[in-house]
Amino acid sequence: MTRTTRLFAGTLATLALTAGLTTATATSANALIIDALDGNNWNAYEPGDVPTAYPGMYLDFTGDWTNFTPVPDELSGQARTDFLETARDAGKFTAAKSCTLGPVGTDAAGRKVGITAGHCTQSSWSKEWGAPLHPGPTRGVEVSDTNLSKYPVYDKNASKWTQQHPGTPAPDPIGWIRWVDADTCESGETGGDNEACADNPYQTDPTSRTDYMVIEFAPDVQLSSQVLDKAGKPVASTAGGGTPLKVNSIYTNASGAPALPGILFNHVELYGARTDRDPDLMTVPTVITTPSSGVITFVSNGMIRAAAGFNNGDSGGPVVLKGTGKWVGIVTATTPDIPPWVNTSAKNILDDLNPRGVAGSGFTPINN
Repeated sequence: MTRTTRLFAGTLATLALTAGLTTATATSANALIIDALDGNNWNAYEPGDVPTAYPGMYLDFTGDWTNFTPVPDELSGQARTDFLETARDAGKFTAAKSCTLGPVGTDAAGRKVGITAGHCTQSSWSKEWGAPLHPGPTRGVEVSDTNLSKYPVYDKNASKWTQQHPGTPAPDPIGWIRWVDADTCESGETGGDNEACADNPYQTDPTSRTDYMVIEFAPDVQLSSQVLDKAGKPVASTAGGGTPLKVNSIYTNASGAPALPGILFNHVELYGARTDRDPDLMTVPTVITTPSSGVITFVSNGMIRAAAGFNNGDSGGPVVLKGTGKWVGIVTATTPDIPPWVNTSAKNILDDLNPRGVAGSGFTPINN
């Protein structure tokens, strides 16, 4: 596959300015800065007493934005490096990512889990963007129960609500990262975060076919198969007729094993949380609405190319066979090809995950 651009979002202040990526903050000190970056284009709704995880949830890997420091756009070279290192040494963080949640369900051990893109995990240090508040875990190694608290995952709506209501405490995590695929970039490559691998070897390999992570949800989190929009309302399928957009089963073959859909006669539909809140008008081709749907044009090595568009920040979002709720993959990357949108298949993910015997193995989507 040709070189890809992995589609995380909310990476940093300057990236938000140039690419329309979104960030959020938990304190009034940074609220004006962040509002200027994302245009405050969406308003959070008040989180309920009982948190719910659902396909299409906007994920935040930071939670408490008190010590976030934006990187001045004009800095480059050694001046930029000096700024990032000074911020880190002062206990500030300058990097953050946001992505979209894919399917949710249970694993063979009965844990409540969800799947999103592996490249959404955060490197402990990026030469270009500095340090995040919560670096991701070692890739390819299951996070133990005793280390869960080091790798929290948050509902970005809750983070945004805090930003828009100064004095509100930072949200509790909805869960924790338990597993991130081990397919990292190699020397001489440009990784999934568009940095040289030599500078940031934690990045996802740009040609990865297993770009996923597993999140375990907190015990009090409820699961829903229904995709919800930025207002917390149910999203309808592009198939029409009032069909709800859900992810409640796996696309399988006649024997019940995860399978790849055929091309040309099958259509997929997907949901991207970032596009719903702040569509990127700078992308070509421009995608301004979600859910989107389109015909499958190419399937190779378990990667699915389709004419269903998405933006930065939609990474990890659910992809289903149109009108069926059958999970076929997650949003992954763009390439220079036509159409540019590529998804990692559910088959690739489950063929890699299920035999490992880790959190998420034996994944079954919730059906409610």
